[in-house]
Amino acid sequence: MKNNVGRDAVKLTVAKIITLGIGMAATKMLSEFRSVEEYGTFSAISTAVNLAVAFFMLGLPGSINYFLARAENKDEQKHFLSNYYSLSTLISLILGVGMFAAAPLIAQWYENDGVRTLAFVFTMLPWVNITFGGFDNVLVVKQRSTLLMIYKVLFSAALLLTIAVAQWLGLSFQFYMFLYLAVQAIFAAAIYVIVARISGGLRFSLDKTLLKKIFVFSIPLGLATVVGTLSLELGKLMIGRMMGSEALGQYTNAGKELPITFVTVSMTAVLMPQIVRRVKRNNYQDAADLWGDPTVISYYVISFFVAACIVAAPQFITFLYAEKYLPGITVFRIYNLVLLLRATYCGMILNAIGKTKFIMYSSIASLALNAIFNYLCYQWLGFIGPAVATIISILVMQYMQLLATSKNIGIPLRRLMPWGKLAQITAVNAALGAAAYGVFEIFKIGTDTKGLLTAAGVGIVWFGLYTLIIYKPFRQRWSRMNNTNSGNSEEGELS
Repeated sequence: MKNNVGRDAVKLTVAKIITLGIGMAATKMLSEFRSVEEYGTFSAISTAVNLAVAFFMLGLPGSINYFLARAENKDEQKHFLSNYYSLSTLISLILGVGMFAAAPLIAQWYENDGVRTLAFVFTMLPWVNITFGGFDNVLVVKQRSTLLMIYKVLFSAALLLTIAVAQWLGLSFQFYMFLYLAVQAIFAAAIYVIVARISGGLRFSLDKTLLKKIFVFSIPLGLATVVGTLSLELGKLMIGRMMGSEALGQYTNAGKELPITFVTVSMTAVLMPQIVRRVKRNNYQDAADLWGDPTVISYYVISFFVAACIVAAPQFITFLYAEKYLPGITVFRIYNLVLLLRATYCGMILNAIGKTKFIMYSSIASLALNAIFNYLCYQWLGFIGPAVATIISILVMQYMQLLATSKNIGIPLRRLMPWGKLAQITAVNAALGAAAYGVFEIFKIGTDTKGLLTAAGVGIVWFGLYTLIIYKPFRQRWSRMNNTNSGNSEEGELS
């Protein structure tokens, strides 16, 4: 049966590309106009809020894909959403008060008085993050991807305008943060209005029976989210503690996973409800087949950008942030390798079949490994150590999740993913990347304006050649994903 995976994914991808561009411009402006230490303070606050939200939200956003997609009618959907937003709002308000009270302790951990000065951010930012957390899932399940696209573009544009106004008026960093928080709060409040309209209204409700079912599903997933978030933030916690705010600012930008996984995020958002429905009918083979082609399509895109970011790392850092962040070039390259592991969500089917406890266990194992290797790699490699530890721990977690998926649905691991095709795509990008690196070295391409323009020219030629190579197999995958439910067969594909 024909589905809308491709169409909806394209809409979300277009929105993410636009918001990516706006977000990159915003990050560039902040990096240029604010000191590395101020950026480090902003990172310290964000890290603390992200960890707290991941812990106290108990995986509730993940429950939307499961319960909203399985609801039999609009009344059930409305009842679920009313309970979800009632509970999440209550949690976020309590969390905001708690984090405001804990601001002195957070400042003490980082030895940064700037965190204490900006303590007012803790009162609202948890609510904002929590409200944003489940919004994408709601609109995707309700098949309102166009509305989601418009919302994201407007939100990103508003944040960019806030930075521009703050810079134009010469506002202090503290006042900029106040404006930043106000804009986020306005858009978070708008989410309640949007969800109420598309669902037929929201009301305050805490149905104990429903909430118990939600918690049984979401708490293991929430603990996995906590562990996953802590794993990602562990390096920042260590660098901030051991090397200070300026080093943390360097590491934050260099170690930021560039949002080139927009294709994966879009695919996952659209696929999850469909996979849940197939699993509900025990169509495990269909679910696995549906998973394969989007993974390859995502990998086509991500692997090219990863290769480009590794080859032209100095140019990317200068363009995205500023030359003052070039000391983090090796960390930047390592974190781009991590993006190759983001071509799909390896716990997708486990999530759909309700095996959230295993996702939690694998995440805990990954965190333990990350904590050990963070310390060892920091002692051995210094500044780049936590980045190396991150890639090792993610590899272990994904292998555990894929192995468990294979056992639970009875499909051999070697057939669960199109490994041969993924290796083929990697080889093509490695070869083209090596050739491009040779060009960069021969012509000594730098980071000045001329160097950036030259690098862009090389990139355009590189992308054109890559497009010629992958066009036919990419188109075959795309067509099959949208018109059939075939598996991972690669018959007829050319490299």
